[in-house]
Amino acid sequence: MTEIQEIQISDFEKSKDYYFSKDYNKSLLYIIKYLKLYPNNFEALLFKGKIYYSLKSYLKSIQTYDKCIKQDNKCIEAIYNQGKCLKELNLYNEAIEKFKNAIEIEPSSKIYNSIGACLYNMGNKEEAICQYNIAIKLDNYYTPSYFNKGICLSNLDRKEEAILEYNKAIELNNNYVDAYFQRGYCFYSLGKYKESIIEMNKVIELDINYPQAYFQRGSCFIKLKRYDEAIIEISKAIELNPYFINAYFQRGYCYNKMKKIKEAIIDYKKTIELNSNSQEPYFRLGLCYMELNNHINAIEMFDKVIQLNRTFVDAYYNKGLCLSKLGRFEEAIYYFNCILSYDRKNLIDSSDISVYYNKATCLMQIKRFTEAINMFNNVIDMKNNFMEAYFKRGMCFYLNQKYEEAINDFNIYISDLENKKKNCHDFYVIRANCYLKLKKNDEAMKNLDEFCLNTFNNYK
Repeated sequence: MTEIQEIQISDFEKSKDYYFSKDYNKSLLYIIKYLKLYPNNFEALLFKGKIYYSLKSYLKSIQTYDKCIKQDNKCIEAIYNQGKCLKELNLYNEAIEKFKNAIEIEPSSKIYNSIGACLYNMGNKEEAICQYNIAIKLDNYYTPSYFNKGICLSNLDRKEEAILEYNKAIELNNNYVDAYFQRGYCFYSLGKYKESIIEMNKVIELDINYPQAYFQRGSCFIKLKRYDEAIIEISKAIELNPYFINAYFQRGYCYNKMKKIKEAIIDYKKTIELNSNSQEPYFRLGLCYMELNNHINAIEMFDKVIQLNRTFVDAYYNKGLCLSKLGRFEEAIYYFNCILSYDRKNLIDSSDISVYYNKATCLMQIKRFTEAINMFNNVIDMKNNFMEAYFKRGMCFYLNQKYEEAINDFNIYISDLENKKKNCHDFYVIRANCYLKLKKNDEAMKNLDEFCLNTFNNYK
């Protein structure tokens, strides 16, 4: 062997050494040096294609494998790896064709598994499952196909079946971290939070730096209303991944539930900083400001939500509430009307009577009593035991000088309070005023007597 040959062979070996130490750029440098002297060396070309793949230079990898295939059109490794490159470029149909070419040369579980992955990414989950089944039939010890089949079934909301596939994957490889995680996620989706926690414990035992496992364990604690523990877990996820958007959001949710509003605001703001196009953090932030009676800031947040999603009904509703708290009743009515307008267009189901009730209350505040009465009628039609609606409708009748109708509503309201043994002496005075307006003095006196008796009893 000549000195030059020894140097060039050394370049190939150096390329391999750098590759296995994951220094792909230096690995590429040395394989290029080697191929300058031996441009058609088959093994070197195959290795160069592998390096380009690891560098995510998929087109260059495909071109390099083309040179291999020109030398050997049955080279299954080059054909299969071209398919992998095309898959990474999201060219799934072209990738499947390459994988099928490889199968014609020599079928294997690995290739069918790759076809399944392409079909899954294309949204053809049932077809993907068929490919995974073929892979398993060829080699029932091929763990990735059980795992990937489980992913498909889980995404088809067939969680119980997915768990069986993860069981098989773990049986074949009891250190299969992702399989434990996905099985835990299925338990979570099935409402089996304690079982999910056990799975996440195993994930963390195998990989202490797995942020999603801490997050998922925290999510289970949220479902169990153990918010302190949830915060500890989610904080660990954030420590491992400071850009974990959903972790900040969920931790904010925990703080919110614990009435730690200022801490919740910090986390919701961080969520928005990392992703300003998500409507939910703005909405939650708006609710926090409402709890602090900071209605101006809350309105700003609800406006952001509406900009992102014109049909986010709760944003309109809460903005309406904020405006009413600020005494801006006309504007509040506009936003309540927006919700009712969406309902007429079948964009939402506004069966929540609170929209009608709050709109009616605003109408009452600006002395549009007839409209307010009609709106309270809607509320009572939907829920005939909504006592506050009877009282406010009664007040509208009273202020609109319809005293008989007012008395009817006050009778219902006062009767309910009496049955609940609640203090209602102030309402006797209001009803007495109605009787006085109707010149029914005896009835007025009876109500005033009731007022005096109730007041006396309360001060005993």
